[in-house]
Order: sequence, then C-alpha cells, then structure tokens
Amino acid sequence: MAGTQVTGSTGAYIAAMNNPLPTGVQDDSPFGMMQRGGSNVATKMFTLQNNGPFTAQLFQLNGTCQIDAVWMIIQNVVNNTTVTGCQFKVDDAANPVPMNSAADLSGVPPGSLIIKNDVSANALAVMPSNQCRGLDTKFQPFIAAQKGGQPTSIAFSFTGDANTNVQAAFFVKWTALMPGSEIKPTA
Repeated sequence: MAGTQVTGSTGAYIAAMNNPLPTGVQDDSPFGMMQRGGSNVATKMFTLQNNGPFTAQLFQLNGTCQIDAVWMIIQNVVNNTTVTGCQFKVDDAANPVPMNSAADLSGVPPGSLIIKNDVSANALAVMPSNQCRGLDTKFQPFIAAQKGGQPTSIAFSFTGDANTNVQAAFFVKWTALMPGSEIKPTA
C-alpha cells in the first residue's frame, strides 16, 4: 500500500500530531519557544510504505514563506532495510526543487533525528538514537514560494521495497513573508 497514513493503536497520537499547533505561545515547550522566536511549526505523521520510488506530499505551501528548519523523527520501524534516495523537496508536481542531496536512511533506528542540514547540496544529517554523538550542523533558512495558484507542497521522496514500513514525524519551522502565507499539514 503506497504512502498511507498510520491508523490503529497509534491513531490518537497521530491525530494529535496532525492537528495544527496553538497560534499563541502556550508554555515552555519546544514549540512555544520556537513561536516566541517569530516562527511557526507544522507537524505531520506519515508512514513510509512503498515498493519503489514515492513522493509524500506532507505540507501545503500557500504564498511565500521562509523555511527556517525541516526535520523528521523516526517513530516506529517495522522494516527499514531499504529506505534510499531520501529528499525533502518543494514540489509543484511539475518541477520539484530538492532541499538536500539524496540520502540513505536504511537501517536508521526508532528515535533517530534526521535534519535538513545547511545548503541544498548537502545530504540529510542523521543522529541515530543508538549512538551517542554530537552533530555539528546548522539550519539554513531559505525562501519557498507557491507557484502561481498551483498546488505546491513540502514533500519527502524516498525509494522503498515491498517490506518498507517506517512511521515518522515530520516538522517544518516557518515564517510567513507575505500576508496570507502559511505552511500546513496536507489532508
């Protein structure tokens, strides 16, 4: 089943992750701290499941936004023997623009953090949860714009095999640059 959302016992958690974050600063959570910094955070849970190449349209881009950071956290792994060609993209379906060079996330354990690191020529930075390590990285903000009135998204592309099944939480930290601009999870 290609790129389906997770349901079942984790359905309540996933439903909560797909809800928009509060618009006001609520507390001292990481999201509250980011919002005080002038940014918003969009979140989306998605299961990477596909035999062959697949692009998941995770977030809808409306208008023009500065994307301050893009990252994902591996939540659950049933099988991740093949998770290759991983890229975040700004995607208008006709001319996708890669945010990073293709990365191999095969075998990355649950709890791992994957970050869009620095400029688009760089691969994703991976902090495996089964290793103690520091990551010398920086988030490199960039501007993304919707193509005219066309649907434009922040997407994640990968290639899996018949057994690929990886549940991940995706995050985009963004700032609107024009009135009415926003990034929100896709339906």
